[in-house]
Amino acid sequence: MSLTAAPVAFIGLDELSVELAASFLRSGACVRSFTPEAERSPSAALAELNGLLQCASPVEAARDAALVVVLSDAGGVDELFFGVEGIAKGLCAGSIVLIHSTLLPSQLEKLEQELTDQKKDVFLLDGYIFTGLSDELKQQIIIVASGRQDIAEKASKFFHGLYKTIYFAEGEFCTSRKIRMVNDLLEGIHFVASIEAMYLGVRAGIHPTIIYDIISNAAGSSRIFVELVPKLLSEDPLLIDFLKSTRKKASHVMDMSKSVTFPLPLLGVAYQQLVHGSSAVTGDGSASPLKVWEASFGVNIVDAAGEQIYDASKLADQLVAESKAAKRIGFIGLGAMGFGMASHLLKSGFCVVAYDVYKPTMARFADLGGSTKGSPEEIAKDVEILIIMVANESQADSVLFGNAGAVPVLSAGTSVILSSTVSPGFVIHLNRRLEAECRQIKLVDAPVSGGVKRAADGTLTIMTSGTDEALHCTGSVLSALSEKLYVIKGGCGAASSVKMVNQLLAGVHIASAAEAMSFAARLNLRTRRVFEIMQHARGYSWMFGNRVPHMLDNDYTPYSAVDIFVKDLGIVSCESSNSRIPVHVSSIAHQLFISGSASGWGRYDDAAVVKVYETLTGVKVEGKAPMLSKEDVLQSLPSEWPEDPIDNLVPIASHSSKKFLVVLDDDPTGTQTVHDIEVLTEWPVEALVEQFLKLPTCFFILTNSRSMTADKAMLLVQTICKNLKAAAEKVPGVSYTIVLRGDSTLRGHFPEEADAAVSVLGEMDAWIICPFFLQGGRYTINDIHYVADSDRLIPAGETEFAKDAVFGYKSSNLRQWVEEKTKGRVLENQVSTISITLLRKQGPTAVCEHLCSLEKVSVEMVSMKSMEDRDQEIRRIVELGNAYIQSRKDTLILTSRQLITGKTPEESLEINYKVSSALVEIVRRIDSKPHYIIAKGGITSSDIATKALEAKRAKVMGQALAGVPLWQLGPESRFPGVPYIVFPGNVGDNSALAKVVKSWASPSRSSTKEILLNAEKGGYAVGAFNVYNLEGIEAVVAAAEAEKSPAILQIHPSALKQGGVPLVACCIAAAEQSSVPISVHYDHGISKSDLLQALEAGFDSVMVDGSHLTLGDNILYTKSISSLAHAKGLLVEAELGRLSGSEDGMTVEEYEARFTDVAQAEEFIDETSIDALAVCIGNVHGKYPPSGPNLKFDLLKDLRALTLKKGVSLVLHGASGLSHELVKPANKP
Repeated sequence: MSLTAAPVAFIGLDELSVELAASFLRSGACVRSFTPEAERSPSAALAELNGLLQCASPVEAARDAALVVVLSDAGGVDELFFGVEGIAKGLCAGSIVLIHSTLLPSQLEKLEQELTDQKKDVFLLDGYIFTGLSDELKQQIIIVASGRQDIAEKASKFFHGLYKTIYFAEGEFCTSRKIRMVNDLLEGIHFVASIEAMYLGVRAGIHPTIIYDIISNAAGSSRIFVELVPKLLSEDPLLIDFLKSTRKKASHVMDMSKSVTFPLPLLGVAYQQLVHGSSAVTGDGSASPLKVWEASFGVNIVDAAGEQIYDASKLADQLVAESKAAKRIGFIGLGAMGFGMASHLLKSGFCVVAYDVYKPTMARFADLGGSTKGSPEEIAKDVEILIIMVANESQADSVLFGNAGAVPVLSAGTSVILSSTVSPGFVIHLNRRLEAECRQIKLVDAPVSGGVKRAADGTLTIMTSGTDEALHCTGSVLSALSEKLYVIKGGCGAASSVKMVNQLLAGVHIASAAEAMSFAARLNLRTRRVFEIMQHARGYSWMFGNRVPHMLDNDYTPYSAVDIFVKDLGIVSCESSNSRIPVHVSSIAHQLFISGSASGWGRYDDAAVVKVYETLTGVKVEGKAPMLSKEDVLQSLPSEWPEDPIDNLVPIASHSSKKFLVVLDDDPTGTQTVHDIEVLTEWPVEALVEQFLKLPTCFFILTNSRSMTADKAMLLVQTICKNLKAAAEKVPGVSYTIVLRGDSTLRGHFPEEADAAVSVLGEMDAWIICPFFLQGGRYTINDIHYVADSDRLIPAGETEFAKDAVFGYKSSNLRQWVEEKTKGRVLENQVSTISITLLRKQGPTAVCEHLCSLEKVSVEMVSMKSMEDRDQEIRRIVELGNAYIQSRKDTLILTSRQLITGKTPEESLEINYKVSSALVEIVRRIDSKPHYIIAKGGITSSDIATKALEAKRAKVMGQALAGVPLWQLGPESRFPGVPYIVFPGNVGDNSALAKVVKSWASPSRSSTKEILLNAEKGGYAVGAFNVYNLEGIEAVVAAAEAEKSPAILQIHPSALKQGGVPLVACCIAAAEQSSVPISVHYDHGISKSDLLQALEAGFDSVMVDGSHLTLGDNILYTKSISSLAHAKGLLVEAELGRLSGSEDGMTVEEYEARFTDVAQAEEFIDETSIDALAVCIGNVHGKYPPSGPNLKFDLLKDLRALTLKKGVSLVLHGASGLSHELVKPANKP
């Protein structure tokens, strides 16, 4: 029974498993369910889906199911599995049970043992099933399964291809449950922190909706905050269930912390607050926790939410529109944030004069073109606006009122922007002091959020408050620094109150990330993998995503120091005390930061709070791959694949004798593992032609490029590739594959050399990176690359090689190494792995299938340094564009996504013009007529239409998508009649452009399998016609188009020997251009070597003809080709029985002919996994005997019933010369 056909059972249902079950139903699977009485509401929703079988008991649902998904709490699990009607009684041999439960790991291990004792051939996997909440996997169902590796990989096949479903296999049994506990820990802490923050903010006088709107988009945000607060403010009845669920999950984590003896101070106090929130009781049931919180905090938050609201963002827009221009800015405080802010103002055209106590930082600012002064007093003279961005209240007071302070020399009417994080009380007091100066000095309370990078980019979130006049004077500056700007009513101190709420959450989230990752390390989880999974889960926060990488890298270079949060959470503690608001979780977080500072880590990055846990418990969060025992690791690996794949590869190579490997070796050591291979040290075209004419299997070109700079190495590789391309064109039939040989310790010019090769040779299906080198002791295991040192395996990133001054790197994980070396252009999750398990357990065919299944991605990099480079790149892109369009490929011409601006608006416009003119020139030179044209962006659309396509008029025909006009260009244009889609830059989401492209993309030609499946559904037969030349191809396609019928072009081995690759290419081209579905089929493959060649020739399907063999030999022969063909996505036809007669020089005498036996046919289909079966019922090749046809339609009927049952297409050869009356009965369903 195939995996897709096997029943799938669900025991227990919730909303998420309902979605998962629905996905199985959509895929055509048989789905059964059993739902306990208490959970019937999700089951009712699932019952509306067609095909669900609802069962009365667990045993009935699980009976003979290949996969059983169990959702269970700790209570009652024994009865559920081993009771009178328990799951175990229905499980069949080989069944896989995936359990998503609240059981502790020890309880799961006990369950696994009991199940194994009762059912030795049934397998249990631990599952963590949740809905993806990241932008990348939004609304996807994510399954993290752990257990025996081979079983987890087998289970993946059930989920492969399911609608909106992602499956991960991760670690040994119970790993998934432990990962879920890490998430539950985060959820519990974030829940209570969100409650504390909201009540503190409301007590400070801020409308709760405004707090929510701002924090949701700031560094203090978390997914729990975003989900919880709306329920809190609307008194949603679901809030009670949310609280109960969070409390229950937290209790399980607390139990686990006791069992592994690991302190969880943040969760411990959060758990007590969850219990306290659940303590309100009405009658026999729980009441809303709002009553408890109102009594604790003295705030009715629902009433506060009902008060009149204003739009803080719209007030900011109005402020910016009405703000006064300001040019001369004083800036005090060039720390990590301040330097970015000041430098961005400089780039934005403001005149900035700056001061900082640290002289090297002032020198850096001067290098950017800024002015510097020696004291706050000197800075303050003659500035219109003074910005203060220092670390704390004491420093702010000092630079304003201390020795050589700014305030005494400020001009009347100057505006002071205070962007430091200080207490609201300090801001209120400072405003009073400035008012007392009686010089109309205006204070703007404007704390910022967003981090160092956003400060430099001018994309901060800024909360601001003050008098209307003060805000109008500073609006242009605040706008230049921010992506999100909010005006908070309430005067000075109001904005700092919002920032205080943000810092409460941010500080708790950093500390909770430290607690969670330390707990993960104590549970022996792979911390880097936990981080990857948490990014998609409910327990994620902005700070978790931003700070955990510092912990994993053990890199505490300060961006925001531990001491900053000692100060910020101290503000929270002080203000909450003054407001009589208890903030238990943030107080514990404050103590953790104080502990870190007391331990000497105060100047470290705030992520170093994790060191408090590491020091206390001895765990290490750092995501380093450990050193391993070489002997132990090699012994633990699966045994090698028993067959030598060379046996199959050699015939392919011998029949494709003009396919070569050309190795570009970046230093001479690359030849140490080969022999009888020529090495070229020079590469003129003539030398390469001479080499190609020798028909070598492989040859090396010694580039020695590792000794060069990246730019020179790229230029060298481009030159060699151009010469190779020119040489190949002079030797007919030559094709070659480039291998870029680098160092097995991951040193070399990657990805620069690969980019250089692609820039000349065009896009590649994939880049395969294989640094394994047995003789040198280089091993890649579970994505980690190791260097052997005596009896140890050391992760490559920990060796001296990784510290190379030119080619240094940090990552030992090859997927992370690719992301690191490509600077994020290729992300870790875009890199696929061919594992040792796949290589050794499933062999070459599985590797081939894996490679063929990968989505093809093209990356085209264009770098230009001069006008000559520009023209060269334009010529190259035009050449590629014409080639792609002629090949009916959708072609994307993409400019750099990096925003490059000039020092002035005029310079920026000039840059825009140069980029646009290059794009116009490319399109103008492309002379191949495209199927359609999409121009993205208003200015781009205009320039392309008028300058590149020479259109003088156009007609709007409608909309390609809402807001995306579809034009028809005038007859004078270069491509009249070609649809021109004008895609505005501000329309649609990230997927909008892809949707339009998909709807206009050239349809792919139909495969033989699709043609036959459609025929099966439509109840008609499809003709297959042997062709020998272009005229025959044209005749078949013309007839098919006239009849509006699909057809199959067949090439017999003898015709292939005569016509060769050009005959196949003509068939493929005709199929691509045809208006009806046409496929290309290789007929009567009786030679294995010929079939192997046919698999590489571009056919849609092949016929494996072993009809001349015994049944057993026919099965073996067909099976060997079938697996290879299926790996390439080709349909496989085979013949059982033998037709008499002659066809293309192949003759079978009557005494050799035999009818197809139904029983043998069933065995043959089961053993070979073919897609189509050619049978003999008295039909013959060529002319029928004088006595006429003698067709056994009863036998055909039986064979038809069999093939229908097996899902195999039925093929009849020998239709030539038969009358319509005889063909018609054979075509009856």
